[in-house]
Amino acid sequence: MLVRKIFVGAIVYADDIVLLAPSANAMRLMLSECDLFGCQYSVRFNATKSKSMLFVTKGRANRHQTSRPDFYVDGQSIEYVDKYVQLGHVISADLSDKDDIQRCQSTLVGQINNVICFFGKLDPAIKMKLLISFCLSLYCCVIWNLMSPGIEQVCSACTAGLHRVSCLPRTAHNNLLPLT
Repeated sequence: MLVRKIFVGAIVYADDIVLLAPSANAMRLMLSECDLFGCQYSVRFNATKSKSMLFVTKGRANRHQTSRPDFYVDGQSIEYVDKYVQLGHVISADLSDKDDIQRCQSTLVGQINNVICFFGKLDPAIKMKLLISFCLSLYCCVIWNLMSPGIEQVCSACTAGLHRVSCLPRTAHNNLLPLT
């Protein structure tokens, strides 16, 4: 006689889990562990919200373009992507920081514009404190490749914002900016 366990209660959804594996077989083993865990503890892994990414170095990129192994969770196929936003940061399959740096620069410019728009009539010293407190959040930038050309653009955007908030012309030397 076959006895089945019946689970009563709500289904729990797993969020923000990242699995990294050195090979396709290792990834399949981890995904099968996820399936077992899900069965035991009523946790559901949604394949439609899951993504798969194959990280390759530049020298090996062409060889792996056509051979992407299939992965499944909860009996459903996991889609492949070349870029994915995880916890607010852009992760690229080519291991480039370009897209994440561009995202950071765009966010910084938007935040600087908000300080100028909403607090434009305040004293420049107060605007500078607001800018430093709320706009210069470069969380996770320590993992970027410092040789990336995009970092220079982030620094230029920051300097331009400091000039605008301080009511200094763009041609003013950076030594005139307050220390941050």
